[in-house]
Amino acid sequence: MSGFCTDLDEESVKQSQIYYTELLSSLSQRYDSFHKIIYQTICILGVIANICVVVVLLRPTMRKNPFNLFLIGIAICDMSLMASYFIYKQIELCHPLYFTFTWIVFTYSYALFSVLFHSASLWITVNMAVLRYLVLKSSSNSSRNWPRLNTYKAASFSIVAAILIAAVGSAPNMLRYQIFYKGELPAPDVCKANGSKFASFYKEPDSNVSAYILAQPSFWNCTWERFSFWIAGLLLKLVPCLLLTIFMTLLVRMLVEARERRNRLHSGKQSTLSSLPTQTNNGRDKSVGTEKGASASGNSSKIIVAVFLITELPQGILVIWMGIKPQVRFAMAQLSNILDFLSLLNSSVNFLLYATMSNLFRHEFLQTFGQCCPKRFFSLFNSKKKRGGSTDRSSIPNINNKSGGRDNAAHREIQTMAIKLESPPSSSGSDERLNSEQENRSVIINNNVRNNNLRHKQQKKQFDEPELSLKLIVK
Repeated sequence: MSGFCTDLDEESVKQSQIYYTELLSSLSQRYDSFHKIIYQTICILGVIANICVVVVLLRPTMRKNPFNLFLIGIAICDMSLMASYFIYKQIELCHPLYFTFTWIVFTYSYALFSVLFHSASLWITVNMAVLRYLVLKSSSNSSRNWPRLNTYKAASFSIVAAILIAAVGSAPNMLRYQIFYKGELPAPDVCKANGSKFASFYKEPDSNVSAYILAQPSFWNCTWERFSFWIAGLLLKLVPCLLLTIFMTLLVRMLVEARERRNRLHSGKQSTLSSLPTQTNNGRDKSVGTEKGASASGNSSKIIVAVFLITELPQGILVIWMGIKPQVRFAMAQLSNILDFLSLLNSSVNFLLYATMSNLFRHEFLQTFGQCCPKRFFSLFNSKKKRGGSTDRSSIPNINNKSGGRDNAAHREIQTMAIKLESPPSSSGSDERLNSEQENRSVIINNNVRNNNLRHKQQKKQFDEPELSLKLIVK
């Protein structure tokens, strides 16, 4: 790809190129020596991992949650980006296919769709966080007439909106390049050199190649250049980073507040047992599990935001800087492989997040690909399940469980205590004072049971919220 906005004189362009080359060449050369093995590893493993994500999320159990549709869209965009990048990097200068019309068309398509795929993945992530926040907000504000948002229709609309936003942000980039044919020209000397691995294709002294290039069209000046990079930097980089940070923070805060309310409700139900010496460690263990769950969800959200900011924010800053000062293009050229690595990293970590932070995803993955996994993975999973301790599900308490759970266990325990206290005393020498005291205690506990049932019904609706389904939480 060649060409530059025409408003700059050649001397200014040359000086800028020399300056940024001297400034960044040592860093880029050190990384470039490892880039080939790094990008090949990330692309191959990343494409396989994202295919596994799509297959697992299409299982019947996973299709129950509309928010998994977002994760499928993200996986498709990410593996499309990595696959196209892998193909693009395979055809080097001097390769026989490099000088064909087919390859220049692929290069042109890659220049357009790589930006679109990556931007769509970012905006799908952002829209998922926004929709999840709206779902939780509508659940906590029962007095308002909120539309039902936890549906496949709402998820599909959000994904389409994300793709449209990405297309608008990528539109200037679609106008930025044009294919030019320069005719038949002598093959570059570097291709004929003895050290070239493609020298055998250019043995003839007069070997010619078809000269196809990508360059800016005649109308593309520095105004268009600045506009293109301002749009890309703001709409495709900085704004998604800002929105994701804001809504992730709001989601975590709402989750913590909801769990605090549930803890207070549970504490109220357990208060009638405080004077009895039959209390076990079960309530304390579950409370600790809930606290660990809130901490795990908060840490998970921090990981998502951290990965997003580390991989996208530097690119956004450079793109906007390039919109202000077009000469920064030479800095981008020096750092191109490093920036590519950041984008590939962001596209390849999803599987690791899902597998390490979602018990259900691990279970469905093992059910799907169990024949390909070592048996120790199954034993590890089963040992966690048998312990019944705080696994991934403990970090996502099921507040929609209609069958009972912790609150019903406390309710049954109170009723058991009441029945025991209502039974006639076994001592034959019981007097009237003991019977009266026992009867009073039975009445008090029965009243507490009724009050707790009433309070539970009144507050049940408030806590009957969908669970937090961020980029890593797969129900």
